Amino acid sequence: MKILLITDTQLGMAEHCLKGDKWTTVAKNWLGDNLELGQDKEDKNFSKFVEIADREKPSFVVHCGDIVNDINDTVSILKVKKHISLLENISPVYILPGNHDVGIDPEVISADGLKIYKENFGNDYSSYRKDNFLFLFINSSLFMNPEILIDDYHKQIDFIKEELRKIDTNYKVVVFTHHPPYVKSIDMMENQLSDLTSDRDLGYWMFPEEIKNEFFMLFKNTNLVSIFCGHLHTNLYSEYKNTEVVVTSALGLPLGSHPSGYRIINIDNRTLGHEFKSVT
Repeated sequence: MKILLITDTQLGMAEHCLKGDKWTTVAKNWLGDNLELGQDKEDKNFSKFVEIADREKPSFVVHCGDIVNDINDTVSILKVKKHISLLENISPVYILPGNHDVGIDPEVISADGLKIYKENFGNDYSSYRKDNFLFLFINSSLFMNPEILIDDYHKQIDFIKEELRKIDTNYKVVVFTHHPPYVKSIDMMENQLSDLTSDRDLGYWMFPEEIKNEFFMLFKNTNLVSIFCGHLHTNLYSEYKNTEVVVTSALGLPLGSHPSGYRIINIDNRTLGHEFKSVT
């Protein structure tokens, strides 16, 4: 089984950064001589990925969220939906929301933001089972601020519990999410991510401590092997107990030392491996 993963296509982000943002220099370096074509490059990277998917013919494609920079940006949403439509002609596509996809203010999920997401991209969480693997695609913004949409938070918890009840001990569980539930602070530092943490505490980048513990308790009697995430716009590898936490760099504007790209996940004889690939 082959899975292709993308995250943080985030159309409109580079253009936003150029208008005055802590990432202005990063955006300028990424765009080079084409400063006026920020969204153009984001769009072209998505087109490149569609071509890659057409060659690779994956079992399915996952988008780990932050599809666009602004959920009210209808032009960017239409562009993304065209790419997704092309991908759906190649293989099934599982989409889950990032914080920019479910919040009018991208730092806080809102009922209005979630409504716009569902109208454009469908369910905000789902699952898929194949070859004794359970794949869960979740809305991590509900874990970041559960008190805001508490009913939706509990509905997703119930959904996860029900999906886990359907499997037996032979199953391996893989979770796809936008925010990492947990990364070790030392891994953040060793991966040269000091810029990401310079003006925000680690709580912006991962689940709150109490919620993180509740999240992992959901899987205490299962074989949770991997959690694949986005949000950091760079690659990072961490772990929580026996579970690997894999963060993938953005297909759009990267913020760390890794380029724009995607991840190939291969499952062979129940062994899961993965590799990051650049699109540039």
